This record gives sequence, structure tokens and C-alpha cells, in this order.
Amino acid sequence: MAVARTLRSLELYDVLANLIPGSILLLSVGVVIEIERYFELSNIAVAAAIFAVLAFTFGHVIQAFASWLNGTPRLFGDVIDSVRFGGPEEISIRVSHVERMAWPLLQRRFCLPSDFEDNGTLFRLLLSYIETTPATRSLRFQAIHSFHRSMSAAWVLVIAMVPASLLLDSCGLVEARSIPILSALVLGSAVFALVFNNRKKKFNKLFIQYALADLYMDQTGEARGLKGGEGS
Repeated sequence: MAVARTLRSLELYDVLANLIPGSILLLSVGVVIEIERYFELSNIAVAAAIFAVLAFTFGHVIQAFASWLNGTPRLFGDVIDSVRFGGPEEISIRVSHVERMAWPLLQRRFCLPSDFEDNGTLFRLLLSYIETTPATRSLRFQAIHSFHRSMSAAWVLVIAMVPASLLLDSCGLVEARSIPILSALVLGSAVFALVFNNRKKKFNKLFIQYALADLYMDQTGEARGLKGGEGS
């Protein structure tokens, strides 16, 4: 089936960060309003294809909303600034020898000047480089972190759909579910949003730590390989 082949072609990041959160939001629409009143699809394959496309599209919308909701990530920049300039005084991960080596390794790898201070560009360079190496553990944690971030944002959007559906219902545009169902949905969504938000912070730390660890292992391994070649 074409839909099955398409789903198999998606990478882990696409599934976790886009498809699953988008599916949650799309299914929640059917919980909030009586969607069965408006259309009916007898062809399961067509329905599955439409659902997959809409879920993936919704997933990208959720990602954009999550980026706006969470703002610019700062943990990587805080680690680099701590190593280079001694600040900020407190960051959420422990700075070990591996983290302290991040700036000199990055500076050497990308031929950066000593006054380079664009941590956002530096982080993009790091991720682009890691994708070319055998070290992929940090990329898995990136996908898991993005999944939790998108899921947290998705449940916030589900909560926002409830008053919107009641407003549209009062205007006669849709048929909203009963108040007990909507109340249970809001309560459950609030719990899930909090849980995923807390887990998101944990996996963000692991993502940054493993990204720097992958860089360290690759660069120190490369240096050992060069020394071995010189000695042979």
C-alpha cells in the first residue's frame, strides 16, 4: 500500500516530532466536535491517506507553535558561554572536561575566529557535522526531545480548542460535545501538557550532553588516528 510505504520512509524525527503530535491534535478535533456529522468516508485506504497527510501537516503547525511557545533554546549557548567566559554562574547541566573541550574542538573543526560569538550558528554547525559522522546517539535524543516539546504544545492547543468549539457552537457553526466530555478533555490535556513539558526539559539536557559527547568522541578519535598514522 502506498500509504504504508510512505510511512516507512519517514525518519524517526518525522514520526516523533510531527506525525504523532499531529495525530493527537487531529484525533482531538473529533473528541471536541461531532465531526461524524459532517462527512463519512467508506474507503479505509483513502481515509488513512487523508489522515496521515493532515496529521503530518498539523505536526508542522505544532512545531511552529512550540517554537513560539518555548522561545529560543539557550542551554547550548549557556554551556559554551560558561566555558569561554565563565558565565552564566548556574546552568542546568554539570560542565565536565567534555563540555569544557567543546569550544576549542568546534573552533578547530570549523576554523572559527577567536571572537566568534554566534552560538545559534555554532549549534547548527555542530548538528550538521554530527549528521555526517557515525555518532548518532545525540540525534536520537534530539528526536525524543522534539517529540516531548511538540506533544506539550499539542495538548496546549487541545485545551484551546475547547472554548473555541463552544464559541463556534453558540454561533451554530459546529456541534460541540457535551460539557462533561469537554471538561474531562481539558483536565486530561492539562495533565499531559505538564508531564510532557517536564520530560522535555530532561531530554533537552540529554540531547545537549550527547551532542557534545559525540563531538568529543569523533574529534579525539580522529586525533588519535592521525597520531597513529604518523607513528607507523
